[in-house]
Amino acid sequence: MIAHNTLSASDHGLLDESTLAPRPNYWAAWLWSKLMRTSVLKPGPSPAQSLHLYAQCLKDVPGGVTLLAINADPTGSQNLTSQAASERYTMTAAKLEDTRVELNGKELQLGAGCCSSSRP
Repeated sequence: MIAHNTLSASDHGLLDESTLAPRPNYWAAWLWSKLMRTSVLKPGPSPAQSLHLYAQCLKDVPGGVTLLAINADPTGSQNLTSQAASERYTMTAAKLEDTRVELNGKELQLGAGCCSSSRP
């Protein structure tokens, strides 16, 4: 479940009030729903103070784990390595305040097949 204060009609809505276009937090919730189950795990120590780690069971993969890493450093990148085989989904924006986001270098947009049950 994703709890959010409003769908639209505010600066914090998941959708832009005038265009109904998805905002970045919509895409974050969408990606979360594709990858995360409800069981919360301990992610272990973070390699950097500005790198926040969250772990949950991976959706539809018994024994799988999803690790969410949020880089809170506005000026620098962070390195994170995995010793296990993994898939990586990187959500980025040109600026912190940007209304458009990319997933693995491709801009996220609504379109045909955007809401299928398969992984991103």
